[in-house]
Amino acid sequence: MTGDHTSHKHAPVRALVAALLSLTAVAVQTPQALAWTVSPADIHVSSKPGAITRGSFEIITSDSVGRRFRVVAQDLGETPEGSFTFTTSSHTAAQWIDILPSEFTGSRQPQSVDYAISVPTNATPGDHVAAISVQEQPAGSQGNIGVVEAVGIRLVIRVPGTLRAAAKITQFAAPALTFGNGVAIHAAVVNTGDTVLDFNGANSGSAITVGHQRLALTGLLLPGATRVVSYGWNSPPLVGTTKAQINVNLGSKEALAASKRIFAFPLYQVLGLALLVMAVILFRRQRDLRRRRRNSSRPSNHPAGGA
Repeated sequence: MTGDHTSHKHAPVRALVAALLSLTAVAVQTPQALAWTVSPADIHVSSKPGAITRGSFEIITSDSVGRRFRVVAQDLGETPEGSFTFTTSSHTAAQWIDILPSEFTGSRQPQSVDYAISVPTNATPGDHVAAISVQEQPAGSQGNIGVVEAVGIRLVIRVPGTLRAAAKITQFAAPALTFGNGVAIHAAVVNTGDTVLDFNGANSGSAITVGHQRLALTGLLLPGATRVVSYGWNSPPLVGTTKAQINVNLGSKEALAASKRIFAFPLYQVLGLALLVMAVILFRRQRDLRRRRRNSSRPSNHPAGGA
């Protein structure tokens, strides 16, 4: 009976361990790649106010499963870290776009989807952005739960006219003093113009530099969006002054810049050296004190005088 009692005592523990192992196995599973692709991933067009521009893209599936797709135009926004989101922006053009077909069942053959961009007659010059979201609808669901897998196509519509590439550095923060440890540099850049800034293309060269180190700005910055960048400078000099700087290339030989001076002082090394010197001085004083005490305790060798 003792053996049965022990088994029942540990049964909840074993069940808990099994449940944890099961959850762990689920957590470490690598997400499966989509069985379909969209081409192209980016669309750039130029269209005058009042004009209609037409084009198409393809959805290609790698198996013969009859997948149900839904295609919609959505607003395109950007996070401060540079990721794109389906959120409203000041230069959104989602309502300009019509898609045909908007729903279909795919197969192994490529499916062509047409789009028509109708630019309003009162559209302002500059880059207007949107996203075309290709969504695979769930084949089945339990209750109201279903997983929708989606791929977004970034769409930039340029309305010709007087274009203005502009930006503003709203933050550039760096400590004025470092004691030899790492330094955090923070910057924020706002696209105040009406064109997309392409840090990988026309606006390349935009970067944070400090000493001989450089952190390049990358990706796109949509009109009205803010890019926040943080950089850790982990190897400042032992002593001296270094300039930290951010440069934003606006093209046509225009650029923005902001800078900070960082003074490095080896405080911890100086404190360590001071403690070492104090320890040496204290040691010598103690040694001299012990020596005087030994000398004072020795008996005198002079004979006592007499008549």
